[in-house]
Amino acid sequence: MSDDPTHLVHDGTEKQAEYNNIITTMTCAPNITQVADGACKYAKNVISIDLPEGITIIGQASFYGCISLKEIK
Repeated sequence: MSDDPTHLVHDGTEKQAEYNNIITTMTCAPNITQVADGACKYAKNVISIDLPEGITIIGQASFYGCISLKEIK
Protein backbone atom coordinates (compact mmCIF):
# COMPACT_ATOMS: atom_id res chain seq x y z
CA MET A 1 0.00 0.00 0.00
CA SER A 2 1.31 3.44 -0.87
CA ASP A 3 1.26 6.62 1.20
CA ASP A 4 -1.45 8.00 -1.12
CA PRO A 5 -4.61 8.52 0.98
CA THR A 6 -6.81 7.67 -2.04
CA HIS A 7 -7.83 4.07 -2.55
CA LEU A 8 -9.20 2.72 -5.82
CA VAL A 9 -11.80 0.05 -5.15
CA HIS A 10 -11.42 -2.48 -7.95
CA ASP A 11 -14.48 -4.60 -7.25
CA GLY A 12 -17.54 -4.37 -5.05
CA THR A 13 -16.38 -7.13 -2.73
CA GLU A 14 -13.14 -5.57 -1.50
CA LYS A 15 -13.11 -4.95 2.27
CA GLN A 16 -11.42 -1.84 3.64
CA ALA A 17 -10.55 -2.95 7.19
CA GLU A 18 -6.78 -2.66 6.74
CA TYR A 19 -7.10 0.86 5.32
CA ASN A 20 -9.53 2.36 7.84
CA ASN A 21 -6.98 4.57 9.57
CA ILE A 22 -5.40 6.24 6.52
CA ILE A 23 -7.79 6.36 3.53
CA THR A 24 -9.52 9.73 3.06
CA THR A 25 -10.94 9.34 -0.47
CA MET A 26 -12.30 6.26 -2.24
CA THR A 27 -12.96 5.96 -5.97
CA CYS A 28 -14.77 3.02 -7.54
CA ALA A 29 -13.73 1.83 -10.98
CA PRO A 30 -16.20 2.82 -13.74
CA ASN A 31 -17.35 -0.76 -14.36
CA ILE A 32 -18.49 -1.33 -10.75
CA THR A 33 -22.23 -1.93 -10.41
CA GLN A 34 -22.49 -2.96 -6.74
CA VAL A 35 -21.05 -1.93 -3.39
CA ALA A 36 -20.83 -4.98 -1.14
CA ASP A 37 -22.33 -5.22 2.33
CA GLY A 38 -19.95 -3.48 4.73
CA ALA A 39 -17.51 -2.59 1.93
CA CYS A 40 -16.38 0.64 3.60
CA LYS A 41 -17.55 -0.17 7.12
CA TYR A 42 -15.65 1.73 9.82
CA ALA A 43 -13.45 3.59 7.34
CA LYS A 44 -13.47 6.40 9.88
CA ASN A 45 -11.24 8.83 7.97
CA VAL A 46 -12.98 8.63 4.59
CA ILE A 47 -14.28 12.08 3.66
CA SER A 48 -15.34 11.48 0.06
CA ILE A 49 -16.50 8.47 -1.99
CA ASP A 50 -16.77 8.63 -5.77
CA LEU A 51 -19.22 6.08 -7.21
CA PRO A 52 -19.77 5.53 -10.95
CA GLU A 53 -23.17 6.20 -12.55
CA GLY A 54 -23.75 2.47 -13.12
CA ILE A 55 -24.15 1.59 -9.43
CA THR A 56 -27.36 -0.42 -9.03
CA ILE A 57 -26.95 -1.87 -5.53
CA ILE A 58 -25.45 -0.43 -2.36
CA GLY A 59 -25.20 -3.20 0.21
CA GLN A 60 -26.27 -3.14 3.81
CA ALA A 61 -24.02 -1.12 6.14
CA SER A 62 -21.68 -0.24 3.26
CA PHE A 63 -20.77 3.09 4.86
CA TYR A 64 -21.58 2.31 8.49
CA GLY A 65 -19.12 3.92 10.88
CA CYS A 66 -17.74 6.32 8.27
CA ILE A 67 -17.92 9.17 10.76
CA SER A 68 -15.94 11.65 8.62
CA LEU A 69 -17.89 11.02 5.40
CA LYS A 70 -19.09 14.33 3.95
CA GLU A 71 -19.70 13.53 0.27
CA ILE A 72 -20.76 10.67 -1.98
CA LYS A 73 -20.54 11.65 -5.65
